Amino acid sequence: VDRYPDFAAEAKAFGPVCEADFNRLPFEDNFADGLLCECSLSLAEIKSQVLAECYRVLKAEGRLIVSDIFRMQKVDLAGPGSAVRSYDCLAGAVGLETMRKLLSDSGFEIEHYRDHSPALKELAARLVWHFGSADVLKELTGNEGCGAFGDALFIARRRKDAP
Repeated sequence: VDRYPDFAAEAKAFGPVCEADFNRLPFEDNFADGLLCECSLSLAEIKSQVLAECYRVLKAEGRLIVSDIFRMQKVDLAGPGSAVRSYDCLAGAVGLETMRKLLSDSGFEIEHYRDHSPALKELAARLVWHFGSADVLKELTGNEGCGAFGDALFIARRRKDAP
């Protein structure tokens, strides 16, 4: 599922894709055994609404995989000199405990968690090396640098007893 027509068209080369909004998934209840939310939950304005849709669409004990950016510390992304726009994944990133609570409150039990922040740091180093300056990181992260963000993977199971 992708909400942007150009991205959906490009993704069709890799398999079936439909253009839709993740706040209103175009699938019936109990449709899927698993869903992957790859670097997109941070783009959701109301994350609990997206997670409720994922819960609705998943079969009993279906799995939700969330891989996304998270905030490691409180940062002001709207401050002076910030290049981060309100629709960027960095602007919508939440802390790890907030993500855990969102998943739990939405009827999911976390089965696996892995911090992929070292890979994000390696990417940052490669960008600095490639462009010859840390300015690219400041531009991408609103002058906060990559130290304010991490990357995590959650695998969560839809609980049977959830509302």
